[in-house]
Amino acid sequence: MSNTDETPESLIDTVRDALVRKGAEGQFPCPVCAANRWRIADRAVMLRAIESPGVLVGTPDLQVGAEVAAVFCDACGFLRLHVLDSLLKD
Repeated sequence: MSNTDETPESLIDTVRDALVRKGAEGQFPCPVCAANRWRIADRAVMLRAIESPGVLVGTPDLQVGAEVAAVFCDACGFLRLHVLDSLLKD
């Protein structure tokens, strides 16, 4: 999914634009501390699939899972994950 040529800043902008378009950015307080200080991580994260505890699905060359955008509360560190394939669809 992710474009390896994309800069961290452009990924943040792309994710922010998608979150705004879908109504999921800037208007919801953190469910833990009630702050409204969300930050978007500058890199996508691969959330790996597991077959059983400690056993990853796939191989080093073929990773199975979902690429996600990490959005976290800058006040308390609470973490939200948004699957990029779904988030970036129109």
